[in-house]
Amino acid sequence: MRLDIRHYLIAFVMGLLGIAVYWAIFHVTYPLNQNVTQTSVNTTICVKNWTGTVRPPTSFTTPLKAKLCAAQKCGNMANYELDHFVAIEIGGAPADPNNLVLQAYPEAHNKDAVENYLHKQICNKSITLKDAQAKIYNWKVIYQQISSKFGGVQSVDASNNEDD
Repeated sequence: MRLDIRHYLIAFVMGLLGIAVYWAIFHVTYPLNQNVTQTSVNTTICVKNWTGTVRPPTSFTTPLKAKLCAAQKCGNMANYELDHFVAIEIGGAPADPNNLVLQAYPEAHNKDAVENYLHKQICNKSITLKDAQAKIYNWKVIYQQISSKFGGVQSVDASNNEDD
């Protein structure tokens, strides 16, 4: 059987369609705080304790954590942190349930170190807000890089104590 250009073109288009479907199904994006922009970082996330002014109350987060834990059959809620996937300190939406996920300890502490590191990088203008928000999707890679660079998570955490 001889294939002509049409067959290759059809295969190429089907491949693109497959990528588009995969992207639509498996690519998750988490909501951002629309009040935090590159031009507003100095008056929002880079202000000490700013996250405390926008963090949702425990009356909101505790029932949500219980609901997520029950749905995911996580067992003891104390073994999990209700985490902002895109941390408040790098412009994540504070009270959007779609930005809140369960994360087991001690892994949650590792991600916190990455969030602190990225926050510091934004505020000292080493990276843009958008870059930090993109990097959080690969936080485990960033964690490996910074933990070897700084000699462990405690050193990274000590560089900035703003919590997510």
